[in-house]
Amino acid sequence: MAPYTPPTRDILFAINQLAELGSVNSLPVFQHATEDMVNTLVEEAAKYFAEVLAPTNQLGDQQGVSLCESGVLTPKEFVSAYGQLLENGWLSLSFPEEEGGFGFPGLVEMALVEMMQTANMAFSMCPLLASGVGRVLRFQGTDELKALYLPKIASGEWSVAMSLTEPQSGSDLSGLQTRAIPGPNHYRIFGQKIFITWADHDMSENILHLVLARIPDAPPGSRGLSLFLVPKYVPDNNGLPGLRNDVKVVSIEHKLGLRASATCTVNYGDEDGAIGYLVGKEHRGLSAMFILMNHARIQVGLQGASLTERAYQMALEYAHERKQGSIKTSQGVQGPVSIIRHPDVRRMLSQMKAGKDAIKALGYVAAAGLDMSEHAELAEDREFYAARTALLTPIIKGWSTELSQELVQLAVQIYGGMGYIEETGVTQFMRDARVITIYEGSSAMQAMDLVNRKLLGDEGKAFFRVLEEMQSVATELGGVEELQNMARLFDMAVRQLSETVEWLLEYHNQDTLSLQAIAFDFMMLSGYVMGGWQMARTALIASHGMGTNPGDTAFFTDKVATSQFYMAFLLPRAQTHLQVVRGGGGSVLTFLPDGQVA
Repeated sequence: MAPYTPPTRDILFAINQLAELGSVNSLPVFQHATEDMVNTLVEEAAKYFAEVLAPTNQLGDQQGVSLCESGVLTPKEFVSAYGQLLENGWLSLSFPEEEGGFGFPGLVEMALVEMMQTANMAFSMCPLLASGVGRVLRFQGTDELKALYLPKIASGEWSVAMSLTEPQSGSDLSGLQTRAIPGPNHYRIFGQKIFITWADHDMSENILHLVLARIPDAPPGSRGLSLFLVPKYVPDNNGLPGLRNDVKVVSIEHKLGLRASATCTVNYGDEDGAIGYLVGKEHRGLSAMFILMNHARIQVGLQGASLTERAYQMALEYAHERKQGSIKTSQGVQGPVSIIRHPDVRRMLSQMKAGKDAIKALGYVAAAGLDMSEHAELAEDREFYAARTALLTPIIKGWSTELSQELVQLAVQIYGGMGYIEETGVTQFMRDARVITIYEGSSAMQAMDLVNRKLLGDEGKAFFRVLEEMQSVATELGGVEELQNMARLFDMAVRQLSETVEWLLEYHNQDTLSLQAIAFDFMMLSGYVMGGWQMARTALIASHGMGTNPGDTAFFTDKVATSQFYMAFLLPRAQTHLQVVRGGGGSVLTFLPDGQVA
């Protein structure tokens, strides 16, 4: 497998320019996160991810994980890489200093998340939730829980797992049956959870499970769920891992992809009950858990860009090396030539590049929005960024992961028959990517969240504010002579999306089932236009940067070209989804799998 080279220049462009680090580090809490400091930090972190973590990716896929009596065993290279991750302090980056962290914005942490996911997606799933769980405890935990657990999570000494799904209840959490019996100083947890990522392993000294369960006499449905912190080892009086808790992994799944990420079935309370500690208020567990889930959904959306990045780098190298076929030039017929000289190979590579850049830009903008929503000095600014980030989240999770399914498989196509052979390595990214449209809320769930909560929930207010931002960019783009064709395409897409939003706000009162039937296409429509928004901004920034520094000319020229490709090849897909949305969902509701009509 070709070595991974972190695209630090692209990442820093996304942080500094698209996500506007200058606005984030103007906040008092982040003033130490200067552009020079962030640039240095990202470049240093890139060395670890390229030199230490990336080489473990293919071997992890080949070896996988195993289950023994003591728990889950990982490849020894994972244990070493995890230790170096902690030694470098990369996991502690966004935790406040009082919790043992470095107090950097979540925006900057997103760069490390991207590189970690690109270097080794399966490995990344273990430390990925640390900052999200930290947020849950910070906002919902008691002082005692925060004092004991947050420093351990920040350092990575104690890893975390999110424990939701049960055999009889998949995405519908209202059917969860795990019980929590109150005791003097804690609860006793009884139940089984399935599909729990990294519920056990041998890389950290303790593992903390966030578990949704019901206390006695809880209301039915999701309103009756409470959230509990359940450690693998119950801390002793000195805050060290003590007695083994009544938590046991009984099996691990054999999966299509992410083979080196332990996906576990966990039993809680086979004996006396697993000791757990209430996080937040009783019966308010789902709202507390959503603090973590919404944060994770942005990270998962970025996984689409991360996996595409690695696949793109490999496909690009192969396209330069592989010689096949001939081309006709003004000098005559030449051949055999590197396949990158064939127009269709260039199309596929350009598609991968433009798609991943758009996904990445939306993810970084959302990460900056989270920082602003929590730390902006004015309440109206916090409210604005909270609403915008909430709107972007299901689009990032849904559209980004759906688009990435196509993008990563293009690498296999570029490799041709060699891409279908496991030894070349590109099939791993296609296999790993398949699950990202499913976990952390499937694409259908994201689409319904976008329509029901984010659009109808506030009668389109947040959506129209974003549309105003996009229209302003379209207008500015039209003022740059060499970008006017892009401006025309983007302006038309923004206007059509705006008209569709207005139509949906009226249409939903007439036929709610048909609205659900077209929700997915509305999400994809929104994603392609909002991806165009970020690529339009990219083109504007790059065009303004031309000539300011001769060393940047090639970089900015490439950014403009990639943005132009997006507008010409990817943005037009919005038209297809628009036609589906405006056509209504009646044909969906009359169709049954056996060929009969409803």
